[in-house]
Amino acid sequence: MIWGPAYTSGVSAFGSCDKFDYAVEFKNASISSRPPAWDPFRINWEHPTYSGRIGYRPSAMWTIGSSVSYGTYLQPSSQASLPPGTDPGDFNQLTIGTDIRFAWHKWQVWAEVMSARFEVPNVGNADTLSYYIETKYKVMPKLYLAARWNQQFFDEVPNGAGGVSDWDQGIWRLEGAIGYRWTRHLQTKLQYGYSHQQGPFQQGEQLVAAQFTLRF
Repeated sequence: MIWGPAYTSGVSAFGSCDKFDYAVEFKNASISSRPPAWDPFRINWEHPTYSGRIGYRPSAMWTIGSSVSYGTYLQPSSQASLPPGTDPGDFNQLTIGTDIRFAWHKWQVWAEVMSARFEVPNVGNADTLSYYIETKYKVMPKLYLAARWNQQFFDEVPNGAGGVSDWDQGIWRLEGAIGYRWTRHLQTKLQYGYSHQQGPFQQGEQLVAAQFTLRF
């Protein structure tokens, strides 16, 4: 999740040494920032985000790693709503995660657990925990099946009425896919996903998607 589609601006370095992998990043905005913040000149570099990862490959089948990311998630426009004497740099996002990959014959398995803490003005810490496990099975050289289960939990925060409540709705999602690689350059995939939130309203509960990939 830290090293996924976080298109903020900055520099990254990746490398390997024997059985160890490493990665470091210096970016202009947090990994949870929205697209307007990705521009390197929109929020400047007053409160950058730092990320790092160390991985270990004990054998050809296994890869284990841990990642961490720390930085400001608030935009400069939030200054007017912050407590007196503070600025966006006083409220940060800390994300820590562990990832595991396993491959054996026709099987591939990926799993990741991620915990994030947001320091929220006038509220305190808002914590969330998420994880997923994904597997892929090669039925034939050109045909494969895949499945994925993921879930996210949200901790309690003050609700403004003297009590506490979850700061967002927990959610789980189950997905399945079948793919066929016609040639080295052409692949098709059909996917179905079902998700459910812990709340009265459901958003995009069912999803069906077809994908056509052409590589050059």
